[in-house]
Amino acid sequence: MKLVFAPDGKHDFPFEDAFPLAMKLFVFGPGSQLAPNYHEYLEVGYTVDGNATLGCHGKTYPIGTGDVFVLGDAEFHHITIGPSGQLKVAVVYFLPSLFYCAGAGDVDLDCLELFRHHERRFEHRIAAAHRETVVVMRRLGRIFGELTSRDLHYRLAVKNHLRHILLTLARYYGMRPSARGLHVERKTAVNRLQPVFSMILERYMDKLTVNDAARAVSMSVSYFCRFFRRVTGMTYTEYLLRLRVDKAKELLTAGELQITRISREVGFENHGYFDRVFRRLNGVSPRDYSERLATPHETG
Repeated sequence: MKLVFAPDGKHDFPFEDAFPLAMKLFVFGPGSQLAPNYHEYLEVGYTVDGNATLGCHGKTYPIGTGDVFVLGDAEFHHITIGPSGQLKVAVVYFLPSLFYCAGAGDVDLDCLELFRHHERRFEHRIAAAHRETVVVMRRLGRIFGELTSRDLHYRLAVKNHLRHILLTLARYYGMRPSARGLHVERKTAVNRLQPVFSMILERYMDKLTVNDAARAVSMSVSYFCRFFRRVTGMTYTEYLLRLRVDKAKELLTAGELQITRISREVGFENHGYFDRVFRRLNGVSPRDYSERLATPHETG
């Protein structure tokens, strides 16, 4: 499955209205990277095999075989695989409405505490050494089986398996109600930066300075730099470079343009600088990347 991002950096997923849950298996090849993004759904993932780096809210986590990771809504994150590595992950996506809607009881709302009210020191990764990861792995396997067979009452079974996962994770972390305002704060912060995300996507090929970005959201440059990094986990310049390189990879995949022209098309005035940035983010040069495109890097 190809990951598709909206202009503001949001990953949207076409859930069924009656049952907003899906399970996917992703395989990322050497040098792959998942662009910085956020989503409105909630996510629990299990690393089936391989190693990578997960970045979320300014923190960096090495993830390896057997690790579990947890991502809430409005949390910018990205994944990077080394030049000689690979990553195979199983993930469950679901909307909060699967468990709770306005007027429902507190017991149903408790299923979402893990994602909505964690503190800033929250660790998004649970290392394989913890026994909870085995529980998550087994329950994800059962969810996969139910979604594959679609036998009678499979939705009820899937929901119960996921509820058990959430209970296991909630007890592992130990939720504290004192952090309840952070979820609203995260969503408000992301919404405030929407004009910048839209501007970058529409004009990434132009010379977009940090002053342009700060003006788009009516902030001083110094405050904008701090605010942007706090929300996305990276600087404005790094975010822009990553998006430009992602666009370059799309053009390289199409195979219709020369590499030097592609570098200009995505906003790099200097081809040598484009080559250095591309190597840093992907572990290979644009030419090497282009030559190995015959083998798909991401499947799911």
